[in-house]
Amino acid sequence: MATETLPAKTEIVGQVQDLIKANHPDLLDVADEICVLMSWNTSAPKEGEEAKAPKLNLGTAGIFPEKFRILTPKPYKFLIHLSAETWEDRLDSAQREALLDHHLESLQAEFDADTGKHKLRKRKPDILAYKANIRRYGMWFPTDDDGDEDVARVVEGGVNP
Repeated sequence: MATETLPAKTEIVGQVQDLIKANHPDLLDVADEICVLMSWNTSAPKEGEEAKAPKLNLGTAGIFPEKFRILTPKPYKFLIHLSAETWEDRLDSAQREALLDHHLESLQAEFDADTGKHKLRKRKPDILAYKANIRRYGMWFPTDDDGDEDVARVVEGGVNP
């Protein structure tokens, strides 16, 4: 599948910065070192095939991978990589904010006084999501068709807002 990847719009990056200030004090020191990229599927359907709706893709977040260094000269520490189709076509504004917060929940930067550097890591979700994100936004995840089963699986984990 062919994709085009570009830096996210300024307002999305600003929203990430605002969420860090509001909910993620451990990321304040590295807030300017979080890159937000957006990818578009540029593949055309094969001849004779119908165009299919893209699968739900909530994106990824983690330590900035070397393969993306060619896209930016800035030495970022973390990457939030979003699907443009999901962002633009499947999420409302509240879900977009919750998705960004979800990705920020996965990033952790802990200052090490001995080395004078931040220890970076990607946290695993508490359940199929992050409890703090669900407390703030509820079960915001969009679902495919029969989403009730997906929501039930997440809620079974015992999240108490």
